[in-house]
Amino acid sequence: MTGSFRVRYAAILVAMLAWPALGAGGPVEARALNSQLNPAWERLEKSNEKFLTNDQETLLHDLAFASAAAGGCPGFTIDRDKFKQGFESFKTDDYMKLPAEEKRKFDYRLMMNYGAAVALYTAEGLLHPKQGCKFAETKRDQGPGRFWVEPASTPPAR
Repeated sequence: MTGSFRVRYAAILVAMLAWPALGAGGPVEARALNSQLNPAWERLEKSNEKFLTNDQETLLHDLAFASAAAGGCPGFTIDRDKFKQGFESFKTDDYMKLPAEEKRKFDYRLMMNYGAAVALYTAEGLLHPKQGCKFAETKRDQGPGRFWVEPASTPPAR
C-alpha cells in the first residue's frame, strides 16, 4: 500500500486547520497527527492489507468516509443506488470463483472493516466537527463524493 488513507485525509485536514495560522504564502506541509486513534487506524490498515487490493482499500475508505460525513454533516446524503453499486464492486471475478464459505468470510471481513472505518472517520470528525464538515465539502468532487446525492446547490465551505 502506498500510504495510510487515514493519514492522507488527516494530513489534509491538519493542513486546512493550519492554513489560517500560516497565511496564504505557499504550500502547507502537514506533520503527522498524534492521535489516540492511530493504533486503531493501524490495526484496520493491517487487516485491510490482508484481503483487499489497493483499489479495494480506496473504495472501502471512500464508502466509509461518505457514510461518516452523511451521518455527521448537514447537506450530505448517501445515494443508496451508487452506494450499493460501490459494494457490488467488491464482487470481482476472483471473488466469484471463491467457494461459498470463502465468500462468506470475505463479506464478513469487509463489513467489519467498513464498520470500523466508519466509526474511526466519525470519531475523527467529532474531534473537529466544523473543520471535518468543511473538509468533507472538499471531497464532493473526489472519491467519496460519488456516493453522495448531488446537493441542489453546493454551499460554499465556511
